[in-house]
Amino acid sequence: MFGIFRTKYIFAPVILENDMLEERALKEKLVEEIGVYIEQDGPLSPLAARIYALLMLCPRAGHSFDEIVELSKSSKSSVSTSLNLLLTNGGIEYFTKPGERKRFFRLSKSYLKVDLKKSRSE
Repeated sequence: MFGIFRTKYIFAPVILENDMLEERALKEKLVEEIGVYIEQDGPLSPLAARIYALLMLCPRAGHSFDEIVELSKSSKSSVSTSLNLLLTNGGIEYFTKPGERKRFFRLSKSYLKVDLKKSRSE
């Protein structure tokens, strides 16, 4: 995954571009597979299911709206609609970072509890 870039005086690790592309392709494939499963299991649209899967695989730092648009390769309006659906049903939450105007999205901390209660009541 890492290559060594050698200069006259130092050795510096360099992430090889092919490895980064391969890792990104694997993540995209995993997001797609998880998204399809979520879509079939519940009442979410295909894009909402894939956004949820994307957020499952990201760190607690979350993703901004623009990052989600870029990663999902979808239009802003479609992503906005899907994010609003996920926010409404409690699947995700948003937060802000000090000094930034952007909203960041991550999985809701209580979503698993809500989902388990829903499945028990059915």
